[in-house]
Amino acid sequence: MGVLVPTTDVTRLDTLSAVDTVNSNFQRISSALDNLLLRSGGSLLGSFDANGYAIFNLPDATLSQQPATKKQLDDGLSQLGASITIGSVTTLPAGSAATVTNVGTSKKAILNFGVPKGIDGTGAGGTGSVGPQGPQGIQGVAGPTGPTGATGPKGDTGATGATGAQGIQGATGPKGDTGAQGIQGVKGDTGSQGIQGPQGVQGVQGPAGYEFILNFTAAADAYVAARTAMTISQGNAPIGTGTLAYSKSTAAAPSTFTTTTLPATLEAGAWLKVTASAITGFVAANLYKSA
Repeated sequence: MGVLVPTTDVTRLDTLSAVDTVNSNFQRISSALDNLLLRSGGSLLGSFDANGYAIFNLPDATLSQQPATKKQLDDGLSQLGASITIGSVTTLPAGSAATVTNVGTSKKAILNFGVPKGIDGTGAGGTGSVGPQGPQGIQGVAGPTGPTGATGPKGDTGATGATGAQGIQGATGPKGDTGAQGIQGVKGDTGSQGIQGPQGVQGVQGPAGYEFILNFTAAADAYVAARTAMTISQGNAPIGTGTLAYSKSTAAAPSTFTTTTLPATLEAGAWLKVTASAITGFVAANLYKSA
């Protein structure tokens, strides 16, 4: 085995030429090494300084003392943090071989398994006869009542039923207030003269003329008939709280009234109307025939 011994000539290889390019210097070193080292092997007897230059075409290391290439280092680092994940498990036909397939990468493996199913058994016995029915079990506890369902749609209106018997008559209600006095009707025809009665006893002489006392407790109308032509005047002043208004008609139109004041002159067959309003409690009037 050849031995490489450094010499003065080797250490001065960088001064053997004035060429400054890196390729030229490397070629000179390579040539010197080719001349000094046997290609079949050899040993260095001292440190070797490549002076910043690369060494190419090294084989992948297989021994513990061999230098590793950059590719081997990159491949080794890429295996750090590797993982294996189970992908799918597929049942294969009976009798086929099991399979394992990596559908991921060498660093992030995803394994899909294929497992054959077992062979069906043969020679199964026939179905046995039905055994006797067992006794009925104890009834279970009743479950909770379910929620009430939604109200269904309203059905059609049924036919009207027969009228029931009349109920008992209710008690009579309280008596209502007395209504206002109605208008006096038209004077009727004079009846035939009756048979003259016997002479009566002469009565006490009365006061001269007629006197009318009118008392109102609510708004209403009162009427005074003039059988003969007369003048009606006010006697005592009205008492109570209320308003009195006067109107009169004619013999030709006894139901048609026009406003008047007292004293009021009436023709035979006419009427005097007294209208009371705004009554508080009552109001009373005193009228008399003055002529």
